Amino acid sequence: HSPNGYPSPRCLAKEKMNGLSGVYQCTSRFVGDFVSELRAENLLDDTVVVIMGDHPFHNASSQERLFPEPRNVYIRFLYDGAAGPKKNRMTHFDVAPSILDLLGVENGENAQFGLGFSVFSDVNPDQYDRHFQKVVRRDILNHSAAYDGLQRGIFSD
Repeated sequence: HSPNGYPSPRCLAKEKMNGLSGVYQCTSRFVGDFVSELRAENLLDDTVVVIMGDHPFHNASSQERLFPEPRNVYIRFLYDGAAGPKKNRMTHFDVAPSILDLLGVENGENAQFGLGFSVFSDVNPDQYDRHFQKVVRRDILNHSAAYDGLQRGIFSD
């Protein structure tokens, strides 16, 4: 998190000295090493790994060159299989059905779970576009009174 990140004690000295950019370099190196280990041990043959951020970067004017618009939440699916995603966009609602689809729990032409569709399903592109427009409407994505109350309770101290 900005402004300077929180480097792990295991980060290299040059990464620790390079602020937020160094923290990203260090974290990327750790994740890359982890995935390389999984590959070396052939553990990805029957395993699904999901690497996902929890929110877009809270952009500050000093970081614009590192994090240009549009800012999205990073997500990557690592799995054994030739079939890739059949859609080039998704919402947070699509994460669960996509994971369930990769695990073989939920699959088929219109793999759906809650308000989302699997990015690996064969849902009709026009149907998905209509669905996408419905679930990204401001009235669905707005905070609720319960959520706002929870946030006040957590962050009021």
